Parts: sequence; structure tokens; C-alpha cells
Amino acid sequence: MGRWDSPYTSPAACFRDRQPKARTAGEKKCDSPTEDCDETPDQKRTVLPRRAPAAGCQDVKEECVGTEVSCARRQDPELCFAAREKAPWIAAGSHDCLDATEEKCVGTDEWCKTDQAKSIYGSSESCLSFREPGAPSWRQRSLENCQEKDAEDCEATEEYCGRFTGLKERLRCFATRQRPPFSVIYSPGCDEYQTSELCNGTANWCRETTALSLYGSETDCLELRGKVPERRKWQPKAANCSDASESCLGTEKVCNSLVHDHLRDDCFAARERPPFLPATPALCLKEKPADEGCLGTYAWCMHQFRQANYATAKQCFSLRGLDIAEFEKQLEDGLVTSLDTAFATLLINMTLARSSLEAAKPFFIDRLRLVREYRWDLAVFASRKAFGRYIAPDGER
Repeated sequence: MGRWDSPYTSPAACFRDRQPKARTAGEKKCDSPTEDCDETPDQKRTVLPRRAPAAGCQDVKEECVGTEVSCARRQDPELCFAAREKAPWIAAGSHDCLDATEEKCVGTDEWCKTDQAKSIYGSSESCLSFREPGAPSWRQRSLENCQEKDAEDCEATEEYCGRFTGLKERLRCFATRQRPPFSVIYSPGCDEYQTSELCNGTANWCRETTALSLYGSETDCLELRGKVPERRKWQPKAANCSDASESCLGTEKVCNSLVHDHLRDDCFAARERPPFLPATPALCLKEKPADEGCLGTYAWCMHQFRQANYATAKQCFSLRGLDIAEFEKQLEDGLVTSLDTAFATLLINMTLARSSLEAAKPFFIDRLRLVREYRWDLAVFASRKAFGRYIAPDGER
């Protein structure tokens, strides 16, 4: 092969310049792309439509298998792609998808880097060249590489598009950018940018007055964001770091101490449930305070809940899937029912032994007093119920 010495920036551009051009009336027909047709530079070339695969179609034609598969089977795929409309550029996560490797799932930029795309187009660059240009990214405020203070790269997309006074113009400006991801409370970047959306979450931001004035409604604000993400992983506190990220501080610290009180439950709800840990003495170090990994979840929630900024031990347990209040209710109901049955059996036996209920009452009352004075709350509650049920209303309580 000789040295590449061409005015074209890529093979695709070279192929496109050699495609058949649209014919005018009286112009002779070209039988092949290489035949000289005496075309003028300003004649419009014919661009074929790009076709999607047809569901349930068994034919091998392009209308059935789609342009991508059809061109990939040709001897010169780039020539085939160059003669057709460009594919749309797809943002990651902008479509529902079943296969996580599909372009509409991972987005055009990532898909063109895959081995599958390279085998079809020859290279990632060629793959991208047969797509429409991507939409500009949604920007957060940043001082890095900031040349002009009024530029979008410096002041963020919302402030840049917010300079349009008309709502339609603002929404049009927002719509021409890539949709930003749906942010959960304390999303990555909150510690760096401190924006309301990254820190308080998209759902809360779109309800705020500032967002409503920008987008016109909560619905329009939400529709310009990506899909609601799956719950994030629970992050334990990391060792040997000092930044304000969740991966360093841990989820518990972030949601209990760094977000507004009214957002605490939503912050935890956006994360997976933390594990219930056993005590692990090997993790207890003299040079640092004991944590949940060292003490285990039971001791952590029972004795250290205030240290972790929980209002109660029940709150700490409940977050980990153990609803103490419900458990106590079930336990109380079960024990009270059992004690009630035991008291009823005791009273029946005493009555039979003493021939009458009136004769048995004094002895039964003495037994109830013993249970009541034992000072066990559930037993006391059960004995009080027994007094009310089996002793006359005017009897001793």
C-alpha cells in the first residue's frame, strides 16, 4: 500500500463523494458508481432511506433485515452506509430496552466502541460518522476550562437556557441538549457542585419554585430528565479518606447528617437496604471508635443509634428490615392470648376444685396479684385483662 495522501479526512468521506448523484431530465443513466456521468458538483445525490428491521419478517431483503444487517453483508459496507440516511444519535438510557448491549440501551457513543459495531463499520470512528451529530451535553456549573463566563460550559445549562425570556424558547433550548440523568438525593457531584438538584434530588427539585419558573411545570421538568434509576448500592464508611462523597462517608452518614431532615426517608429509600451484620471483633480497632461492622447491627442500633443520628433504636432497626413496633405488637398479641387462655384454664380448674365460681374468686385474685406484681409488662397487661374479664366490674382492679 502506498502512502495515504488524500484530501479526505476518512474513507467514509471519500466513498460519499463517489456516490451516484440525482439525474436531471435528459441526463444519461449511469450503470455503475464508477462510470463517468459528467455530473456537476452542485447536483443533488440520491439518499436512500435507512430502514429498521421488520418484526416477524423472514426475507433477506433490506426492508426485512434492516439497513445495518443488509449493509454489513455487502462486499463494501461503507459504500452501502454512505448511500443511505444517517442513523439518529441515541442518548444512553433514553429508551426502554431488553438487551443491555443494544445501542438504544447503552447509547450511540458507547455502542460504537463495541466489537459488534467495529465488525460492521470497520471502526468506532466510522460508526459515529454514519450517525447524526449527538446533542450537546447537559452542563453543570464548572470553572474548569472556562473561557467566557456567559458560556454554557461555565454557567450550566439551566442558567444558560434560562436567559430566554419566553417559556417556549427555554423549553426548546433544554430539549436540544442531552437529557440529564434523574438524580437521587445526594447524587455524585453534590459535594462538588452543591446544586439543588444533585443534592435534593430531581423529584424535589422539579417541585421547587425556581424549577417551576424555568420549566413551567413539574411535569415538563421531569420529562426533560432520564429514567428513574434503580436503587443505589448501600455504601459503608470507607477507611483512609476525607472527602464528602457517599463512597467515603457512607450512606448512613450522608442520609442521617448531610441532607435535610424532611428528605432523610427519601434518601434512604433511593438506596438498597443495609445488611444485618454480626459482631466481628476482628474489625474493632483501638485507634478508632467502634462501628457497626465491629459491634454488629444489634448492638449498633440498640446502644449506638444516637451516635449514628437516629432518633430511636426502632428507626435504626426498621431501616434494616426489622420492624420492632410490628414485632412487639405480634409478640404482645401472641403472649396476651396465651396468658388469657392460661388464666381461663386456671379459673375453670379452681372453680371445679371449689365447687363454685364465688368460692374460687379469692384464690384466683391472689394468683393474678402475683403475676401483676412480677412487673413484667406483658404479663401485667394480661392480668389486667383477666381482672376485667373474669372478676365482677366492681371487683378489685
